[in-house]
Amino acid sequence: MYNQFNYCISPDFDIENISHVQGCDVVLINLNKNLFIESTIIPLVQKKEINKYKLERDRLKRILARNYLYNYLYKYYGITDFSISFNQYKKPYLSKYPDLHFNISYSMEYIAVCISDRFPVGIDIEYIDLQLDVSALSNEIMHQSEQVHFNRLKSKGEQQEFFFKVFSAKEAIIKAMGMGLYFDVKQLNLIGSDVLFKELNLIEMVSIIQGYKYFLCINTEK
Repeated sequence: MYNQFNYCISPDFDIENISHVQGCDVVLINLNKNLFIESTIIPLVQKKEINKYKLERDRLKRILARNYLYNYLYKYYGITDFSISFNQYKKPYLSKYPDLHFNISYSMEYIAVCISDRFPVGIDIEYIDLQLDVSALSNEIMHQSEQVHFNRLKSKGEQQEFFFKVFSAKEAIIKAMGMGLYFDVKQLNLIGSDVLFKELNLIEMVSIIQGYKYFLCINTEK
């Protein structure tokens, strides 16, 4: 059952940045600038799932992300049915519009949303946490060649920069693949000449915010 929504009235979002990349629209939103966006466009069943998150900020970020996404889908595609289904790897998609692709990522106060009517997409934004001991986690996500490069970096700052670059890029890739954490990211080598999946177009987004890594991946194999 869906909420009644006046589709003639679209909320005004304070957008941090908009990019158009190979038929994909990518939007960066700051939660702190959009705290009072209404949510009547979101189906009640989805609101109930969102309300299961313990932290209020986690709930607000998801409300804002769905709100923006659904208003976008109505504005540009005339969609009013926002039912969500999941593939075998738990990636969400629009039940009635499986060929209209979207993905969302959250980090701190930022939300990244990407939408494409051409190809499956994955987006990831990561805050570079300077307190995190990346040396203890690098072997969990890195290919052997990446690990060798990581170990050769001289400073902790360089290691943190490289770790979060690899982490964010691989998150975007496995989301574009539609597999998420079901895929072993250590198979992916981002610094070598060997390309595991040539159809995956990985793009490092030029971010207007400091201290984050931000990647888009477009899966051109339909």
